[in-house]
Amino acid sequence: MNLLAREAANVAHPAKFVRLIYNRFILEDSNIRATAISTLGKFALEKHSLIPQIKKILDTALEDCDHEVRARATFYLEEMNRIQTTGEDEYLDTILSPNDLDSIEAFLQRNIEEVQRTEDANVLDIDHINQYIKDNKIQVQRQENKKKGVHESAVDLDNAAAVERRPEEDAIFKKYQQFFAQNSEFQDIGELRLLHEEKAVTDVNSEYLVKVRKIFFDDYLVLEFNIKNTLDSQVLSDVHVELQFDSDDLKVMQVVSLKQIKSNESGSVFITVAKNPEFKIIMANVQGFLKFKVQEFSGNNKTAEYDDEYQLEDVNLFRDSLILISF
Repeated sequence: MNLLAREAANVAHPAKFVRLIYNRFILEDSNIRATAISTLGKFALEKHSLIPQIKKILDTALEDCDHEVRARATFYLEEMNRIQTTGEDEYLDTILSPNDLDSIEAFLQRNIEEVQRTEDANVLDIDHINQYIKDNKIQVQRQENKKKGVHESAVDLDNAAAVERRPEEDAIFKKYQQFFAQNSEFQDIGELRLLHEEKAVTDVNSEYLVKVRKIFFDDYLVLEFNIKNTLDSQVLSDVHVELQFDSDDLKVMQVVSLKQIKSNESGSVFITVAKNPEFKIIMANVQGFLKFKVQEFSGNNKTAEYDDEYQLEDVNLFRDSLILISF
């Protein structure tokens, strides 16, 4: 049923499957009943001609003895009522796309200091966020036009005052393009598509300061962990990061580690992750462990040497992160 739900938009005659799924609803336990309701709901949202038929089934589910079944039925009934009330075109305009979610995440990241500093609820006013989403949509449209070779003047944009990418963002993107093109370790991962801003995965007072940058290609994800050694008396060697995923659709292909990080210096570890080619969108949580060998010095004399590790904050890969946007 999960497969049917994912492929609902591609099924030529989905009505044939409604009866099959309904049989699971009336014959199986609560977990499968809840899955059946979600599958029927997704069919209705993809194929609006099925709404009258599926609404009757979901109406009966409102009396189910299981709370999860009732909750899912209520959700999908509300969505179907919105479609019938507002019309299909207006309903589609209200749906948050993965890029919209990316915009919301970016808005929160860029305003996090203000959010933490103030008790004013208006700092997260929905109108501000919606305007940010609108600006981002126009920027994404420009990026898609550039990818397709369409000149901007030939496209009808809603807002001529859209926010352009800053020159420093262009410079960073070109720097990474050149880096991946010139390093043999990354020759087979394709074209650079999306570059996220760095995010700290250690506390600001940590002995080792680590930031992660998510870098997206068509079939691969590269995680760059930039590591700074803040200690005067230590040299780190054999520096690498080990990852653990909560999804089977991601797999580490290679780790480009660091031989050494001297005192008050920094360097980057690059990890290439292969994505399951069957899915364009993957949601996952990544747990990272910074591992290294410590060499302690007193003056020029080495006083100790030992292996150590440091757990990093989790890295979240949301579905919006894997939408391919070319610059």
